[in-house]
Amino acid sequence: MNSIRSLKLWIVSALLVMIPILGYNSYAQVQSEFDQDLQTLLNNLENCNCIYIRNGSEYTALQARQHMELKMKSSRGMISTIPNFIKHIATKSSMTGIPYLIKFKDGKTIESSVWLTDQWEILKKSKLNNQ
Repeated sequence: MNSIRSLKLWIVSALLVMIPILGYNSYAQVQSEFDQDLQTLLNNLENCNCIYIRNGSEYTALQARQHMELKMKSSRGMISTIPNFIKHIATKSSMTGIPYLIKFKDGKTIESSVWLTDQWEILKKSKLNNQ
C-alpha cells in the first residue's frame, strides 16, 4: 500500500513540475512563430518599394520599419499577435491618431492597416499551403 501511495505522490509531483515547463514551451513556440511572422511582415514592408506617410510626412519603407520596431520595443512585450501589431502599432499615430498611409510608385495611396492586413492574409495562406 505504501508503495502505491508513494508512486501516486511521485506522479503528482512530476506533473506539478512538468506542466509549467510544457506550458512555457508552448508559449515560447507561439512567441517564436509571432516573431518570425512579424519579421516577414516587416521585410515585406521594407521591400515594397513604397513611401510611408506618417502625420503628413513621407518616409522610406526602411524608416517605416524602424519606426514600427521602435514602437514594438516601447510596447514592452504587450503585443503578441499580428492582428494586434497591425491594430496597435502599425495603423495610426499614437500621438495624433492620424492613420499611416502607404503610397506606391503609381501614386495609389492606401491606409497601412489595409495593406498590412492583406500581407498578413497572404502570409497565412502561404503557411497553410506549405504544411
